Amino acid sequence: MEEVGTIIISGTLDDTGVILDINDHFYKLFKYKSKDDLLKNNVTKIIPSYIAQYHDSYIHNFLNTSELQILNTLRIVFGLNNNGFIFPLMMFIKIIPNLDESVRFIALMKDLDTENNIYKIGDKNIAKFLSFIICDKEGVITNISKNVRNT
Repeated sequence: MEEVGTIIISGTLDDTGVILDINDHFYKLFKYKSKDDLLKNNVTKIIPSYIAQYHDSYIHNFLNTSELQILNTLRIVFGLNNNGFIFPLMMFIKIIPNLDESVRFIALMKDLDTENNIYKIGDKNIAKFLSFIICDKEGVITNISKNVRNT
């Protein structure tokens, strides 16, 4: 069985995006030494910087409109590990139902294994050749994956 990292974040206006809980696999997936390195921080700590600047506004948009634009859909996203490198992973986000007025979200995340279709061209596995770069709208590089090499 594949291990899945779970994270619970706050969606209230006072503490939008604050990490409330994670499981053991989650902090290992992002290359942290313990849960304490992430708990009570904003989730933007593990999101590439160009995307992180918009993250809280996604939550605020949901709170204002109840539109499920990024919820309940399995998607490939980039995480930012403790070493400062981006990496692709699968993510699925849901709202956690509760009886008080707070809003919480749970995200399930897993590393893309090298058998995933994103790593294949025909029957060839190209995982070791892939590098990822994120640029802002002016074309300035904001984040890179570990395997980006100078040429």
